[in-house]
Amino acid sequence: MKRLLALVLATSLSASCIPVTVNLTFAFPPKEMEQKLIDMENKLHEEGQPKGQAAAFDPVMDLQDAVNITVETPAIKEINERRKKRLSEVEAHLGAGRVGEGNDARLQEREVGNLAGKEKAAFRKLVNAENEDRESLLREILKANKLADDQMDNVRRVYARARMKVAQVGWWIQTAKGTWVKKTEEHKKKLDKDEEIDE
Repeated sequence: MKRLLALVLATSLSASCIPVTVNLTFAFPPKEMEQKLIDMENKLHEEGQPKGQAAAFDPVMDLQDAVNITVETPAIKEINERRKKRLSEVEAHLGAGRVGEGNDARLQEREVGNLAGKEKAAFRKLVNAENEDRESLLREILKANKLADDQMDNVRRVYARARMKVAQVGWWIQTAKGTWVKKTEEHKKKLDKDEEIDE
């Protein structure tokens, strides 16, 4: 009996040492997360407009309640309140082509030759503040949805895609391949159909 028990234990221990490959899947539905982020960015834009000015973005569809993804927590609201205060300046620089929407979900500096001295310093301070808040936003989204840190790149890609979609025609956007393009109506149609901009 003792020998049998020892054999069973030895077999169990040996089996537990066999390496096992586990395929991890994306921890949340990317499409639903993207739409939540589009909703959030559109709301930020609408609330950041001067009174009486209409929002420039198209309305978006409501999500089904079954999707348990959140981008609304006190910490996220606090971050977006800061972003809202600088929104008009950020959008002015986007419109002037000084920055573009990068495929890493950050603002990327482009053409700033017409800025000098204090103006350039203020511009860079603004861009850095916006990018720091975007990073904080992504960390809070991970936390709010109980996602592991290794999901950050996935969340970043989804947010970058959302920013491409809400970007106005005429703004610079960076494709997944790293190419910079000035967003056109044709790009907008492709993005609305969830197609890639392959330029």
